[in-house]
Amino acid sequence: MHDARNLTTLSFKRSGSPEFPLAIVYAPRLNNLNLEVNYIKVIPEEISYLATLSSLNVACNRISQLPESFGFLSNLQTLNIS
Repeated sequence: MHDARNLTTLSFKRSGSPEFPLAIVYAPRLNNLNLEVNYIKVIPEEISYLATLSSLNVACNRISQLPESFGFLSNLQTLNIS
């Protein structure tokens, strides 16, 4: 992502990627992130950089645990990890 400063919503639903798209942590205004139905196994510690994130959908992935930094997402209101 070249310039994601104004990005507020991002959907990588069914992208087939096994990796969390790390570049998104540089989107300071991101509110909604949908990574549903992929093969993601790990959410990186850097997710805590998404201070404005209010909704995260990582359903239907292979995530077995959340990073410790997850607790810093103070604006997170909706989380789908089913």
